[in-house]
Amino acid sequence: MKRYESRENYLVAIYILSKDKHEVHPVEISEMLDFKLPSVSYMMNVLNEDKLIIRGQNGSIILTDEGKNIADKLHRKRCYFMNILLKAGVDKIKAEEEACSMEHALSDSSFEKLQELLKRVEMLYDSD
Repeated sequence: MKRYESRENYLVAIYILSKDKHEVHPVEISEMLDFKLPSVSYMMNVLNEDKLIIRGQNGSIILTDEGKNIADKLHRKRCYFMNILLKAGVDKIKAEEEACSMEHALSDSSFEKLQELLKRVEMLYDSD
């Protein structure tokens, strides 16, 4: 999948909503992302064509394994960056916004290298 922030945000929304249940409905995605239902419907068609979701007969949305994998990585990045920003003293709302931007900006390999660096830095400070 090409990297498109909007598509990725939809995948993460479906991922978060599906943690409590197996099926997600477009109205829930619409409410979570504050988008109109026609926009959600359009993107569900795109994600379905990309084989990132499966549309159930009852209108439900289920992530495919590939969609779930992408969403999981993005969500982990977002949580990681949010924790760093909160520890740095950034207020919660700004941290959420900026963590969302950061999750899309870094490749998986750059993210892994950054995590490794920060672990080493943390070990240096813990040993003092």
